Amino acid sequence: MLKLNEEPFAPYVANYYDENKPYSSQTSIFVEIAFPGKSITTLARLDPATPWVVLNSEIAENLGFCFKEAKTKLYTIGGVMEGTLERQPIELLALEGPSLTIEATIFVCKEWQRECFLGYSGFLERIRFAVDPLTQHFYFGSITE
Repeated sequence: MLKLNEEPFAPYVANYYDENKPYSSQTSIFVEIAFPGKSITTLARLDPATPWVVLNSEIAENLGFCFKEAKTKLYTIGGVMEGTLERQPIELLALEGPSLTIEATIFVCKEWQRECFLGYSGFLERIRFAVDPLTQHFYFGSITE
């Protein structure tokens, strides 16, 4: 548990990974996520510069998302992607303490075949988090706790 001024700041902890092959050879911070009620887990890159959660199209399809007529644009390093915004709970898997489920805003795009991203709006803005590179621990907790 991580404390701030002797109060719990981020009561849950998970390992993070600094690469996610085969999707990325870049060093970054990846955490394990799951989807309540589904037997799907994956690594997702923490990226506060990404506006929403972005799921790989195969995972989105396995979750039952339909690829509807695109209404939203996402500007990426690979160009402009078009998709829709959906709502889905996502669970951050913890090593210590219970896992934490957050109702997420997800960008769904059939053409997105890269790694998953945990973006700021609709996800990271809803949790407290800290990263310890010495231990490769990702501390997190609800902002309402």
